[in-house]
Amino acid sequence: MARRAGWGVADQALSSLTNFAIGFVAARTYSPTDLGAFALVFAAYLIFLNAMRQLAIEPLLIRYSGSERQRWRTAARDMTGLAVVFGLLGTAICLGAAVLLRGDLGAGLAALALTLPGLLLQDAWRFAFFSIGEGHKAFLNDLLWAVVLFPCLAVVLAVREVQLPVIIAIWGVAANVGALAGVAQAGLWPAPRRAVSWVREHRDLAPAMTAESLIGMLGVQAAQFAIATVAGLSTVGSLRAAQLLLGPVFVLFQGAQLIAVPEGAALYQRGPRILWRGCLAYGGTWAVAVVLYGALVYAIPEQLGEFILKQNWAGAHEVLPTMTVAFVIAFLYSAATVGLRVLADARAILRYGIAASIAQFCLSVGGAALGGAPLSALGNGIGNLAGTLPAWRRLWVQLHRPAS
Repeated sequence: MARRAGWGVADQALSSLTNFAIGFVAARTYSPTDLGAFALVFAAYLIFLNAMRQLAIEPLLIRYSGSERQRWRTAARDMTGLAVVFGLLGTAICLGAAVLLRGDLGAGLAALALTLPGLLLQDAWRFAFFSIGEGHKAFLNDLLWAVVLFPCLAVVLAVREVQLPVIIAIWGVAANVGALAGVAQAGLWPAPRRAVSWVREHRDLAPAMTAESLIGMLGVQAAQFAIATVAGLSTVGSLRAAQLLLGPVFVLFQGAQLIAVPEGAALYQRGPRILWRGCLAYGGTWAVAVVLYGALVYAIPEQLGEFILKQNWAGAHEVLPTMTVAFVIAFLYSAATVGLRVLADARAILRYGIAASIAQFCLSVGGAALGGAPLSALGNGIGNLAGTLPAWRRLWVQLHRPAS
C-alpha cells in the first residue's frame, strides 16, 4: 500500500506541476486582461474534466478496482471510450462559444476545443492504471506529458509575443501525446461506441456523482464572488494566499486520493468493519498531517513569509489557523465519502454534498461580512460539517449492520 501511495503522490505532484507550468508561463507572458482570458479557458477545461471524472472514472474506481485483468480491460475500454465522446461533446461546445465570443478568449477556447478529447483521455488513463494497481504507468504517462511540454514552454518564455491559443495548443498537444501513449501502455483502444452503454450500466452512480461534484464546484465559485461583494477583493486574495500556503499538503492528499477508493474496495472485501477502521485511519492521519503542516507554516519568520508571498503574507498568515481547521474538516469529509463510494452510495453522497455546499456558502459569506477572511475560512469549515457528520454516521450504520 505504501508503494502504491507513493506512486499516487508522485503522479499527482507531476500532474499538478504540468498545470502549474502553463499557468506560470501565462502569468509571465500576458497582461492582466489576457491572463483573465487564460483563466476562463482553464476553468472551462476543469469543468469538463470534473464532469468526465464523475461520469466515467468514478464507476470504474468503485466497481472494477482490483478486478480480474480481462474484466478490467473491458471496463477500461468502455470508460475511456466515454472520455473520448465527452471530449468531443466539449469540443463542440467550446467551438460554439469561440464563435460567439471571438477575441483572445474565443481563440483560446478554440485551441482548447481541438485538444480536449486527448486531454480528457489522458486523465482517464491515469485513473484506469491506478484502479488496477499500476500507478507507475500513470506516473510515466504524466512524465511523458511533462517531457514534451516543458521544452516547448521554455521556447515560449524566450519569445516575447506569443498568442494565447499557442500556449493552450502546446499544453493540449503534449497531453494528447500522453493519451496515445496510454493506448500503448494499456494495450487496448478506447471504445467510443460503448459510451452510452457505460452511462446506462452505471446510471445509479454517475448522475448523482456528477451533480454532487458540479454543485460543489459552482458553490465554491459563487462564494468567491459573494465574498468579494460583501468584503472586498482583498479578502478573497487573503483566502487564496492561505490556500496556496497549504497547497503542498493538499497536493499530497490528492495523490493519496488516487488510490483511496481502490484500496478501500480491497479492505471492504476483507470485511465491512475493516473498511470502517481504514477510513478512520485515513481521515485521522490526514487531519493530523494538515494540523502539523499548518503549525509549521504559521511559525515561519515574517521575513521569510514576505519573501514567499510579498505583500500577501500578512493576510495569509492571519487566515492560516482557521484555514487549517477548514482543511481538516474537508479531509475528514473526503475520508468518509471514500467509504461511501466503495459502497456505491451515490444518493447519500449527493445529499450530503448539497447540504455542505449550502452551509459553506452561507457561513463563509456571512463570516466574511462579519469578520473578514479569518471568519470566512472558519465559516467554510463549520459549514462543511453539515456534510461531514452525517456522512460518517451513514458510513458507520452501513458498515455495522448485523450480518443477515
